[in-house]
Amino acid sequence: MNRHVPRDSARSIAQSDLGSTSGLGSPLRALCALAGAGLLLGCGGGNRVVVIEPPVNVQEVVLRAESNERLQVPQQVVFDWAMNERGGARVDGQGVARMEPPFRARLDLFLGNGEPAGAAAMVDDDLRLPTNMPPSVLPPPNLLWGALGVFRPGLGTALLGAERDGDRMLVRYGLPGDAQAVYRLFQGRIEQVEVLRGGSVVQRLTVERDELGVPTEALYRDLVEVTELKMTRTSVAQTEPFPADIWMPFF
Repeated sequence: MNRHVPRDSARSIAQSDLGSTSGLGSPLRALCALAGAGLLLGCGGGNRVVVIEPPVNVQEVVLRAESNERLQVPQQVVFDWAMNERGGARVDGQGVARMEPPFRARLDLFLGNGEPAGAAAMVDDDLRLPTNMPPSVLPPPNLLWGALGVFRPGLGTALLGAERDGDRMLVRYGLPGDAQAVYRLFQGRIEQVEVLRGGSVVQRLTVERDELGVPTEALYRDLVEVTELKMTRTSVAQTEPFPADIWMPFF
């Protein structure tokens, strides 16, 4: 919202925000300081125009992310993957993700020689693993959905608020166990997710995208277990609906 403020009033605004301009060296530096504080000032004629950004509409930000990052059709994604573990151990290969609206996904991982290395199914927030696959191999459901290009903070989370970070938006959710998930969105799509406990980042997901906004690479790090999983897309294709039994492969 724009408003025209007389010169003396604008000066009083600057002095109330900055205390005094005497330590800034010049009126120009005072204006720069105001701009750095989130106010855009334009000087012309006899008036100064103060433009203040409108408050963040949290629900609007979330609805946009949900709309942008929603599964629309069944699809199959082929990707390369690599896992680094504590101590320098590394394993890699190829993987296939089969996904279907609204929130169903099946991942199958293979080693370089084609031998199966692991599998998982996910329905809503339920991550289903075979008994011989450690849970720490994959991200938790909210981050795994993010890695697949789907915005789903999950049931049991509490929306705490949103704020601007330059041309990004930060959306904060409360998680069970006094943790927080902070989603960094660019143009309404996930760019990064950090999970914090006790004020420290314990998990981080970073997503890179192509010009259409489709994820091309997802990098997940567990900073406590010191593990890293990187998935790099090689192809994506729309498919027919998948058989229902692939979502429950381990029961």
